[in-house]
Amino acid sequence: MVLILGSTIDENEFSVSFHEFHPQVQKCEYVRLNLHYYAKTLYTFSPRNPAMAQSAAILTLMMDGVLAEGLGADTDVFLQADISDVAKLTSSEPLGKTASYKATLYFVSATQRHIRTYGLRYVQQAVFSVFALLQASIPRMDEDCLRVLNRALLNMQNAYASGSSYSSLRNLHSVPTGAYMDAVMGD
Repeated sequence: MVLILGSTIDENEFSVSFHEFHPQVQKCEYVRLNLHYYAKTLYTFSPRNPAMAQSAAILTLMMDGVLAEGLGADTDVFLQADISDVAKLTSSEPLGKTASYKATLYFVSATQRHIRTYGLRYVQQAVFSVFALLQASIPRMDEDCLRVLNRALLNMQNAYASGSSYSSLRNLHSVPTGAYMDAVMGD
């Protein structure tokens, strides 16, 4: 596996930093980072634990809210997710003084990526971090990437709504990968 892209997300007043580990990181890798991070966050919520299952349901509902209006260059993701009163993105670099969430994206093959995450401890902050990463990623994407991101996230939502379990290890990789490929190919 080749290390491509990483991010650090500090909680509370969220700050996000990106680390491009490969010299030729393409904008589409930010799309893939978000897709895999969303899938990984859902994966950490065990459906066997009622509180965790409820957190996963809330996260997918919040994502539905974001996607109802779509993601564009001027999108306020926190507002669309209905958390702008309790979460915001700051422009400062993560200080590491609060809990940090780290996500690292690896190249496996031309179509597959692998994500490693660290620090997903606090449920509410983990949910909010999905939207912080989305908000911080938008300026790094062009119009084509945003179109793919919207379609791929909709594809993921449809997969989960159609019965693809977010807690399946197989789906952890296959849902975001399939959603991305379908979005790129135009469904």
